[in-house]
Amino acid sequence: MNQSTEPPADLRVLRHDIRGRMNALVLCATALDETVPAPEALEFLTHIEETADTLVALLDRLEAMT
Repeated sequence: MNQSTEPPADLRVLRHDIRGRMNALVLCATALDETVPAPEALEFLTHIEETADTLVALLDRLEAMT
């Protein structure tokens, strides 16, 4: 891509952060899909909740930028 068609750096970073959090959700959900003991499942559920909260904030930032 040439310079004129690339999105601004802050938008690229934000998109990267959103993709990273989405991947974290997929990984946690996959881990829960496996048979895991209750304490480990609780840990994954906590990570899912924290990641979802972070995604909301990131998506709010994205909406404000566009």
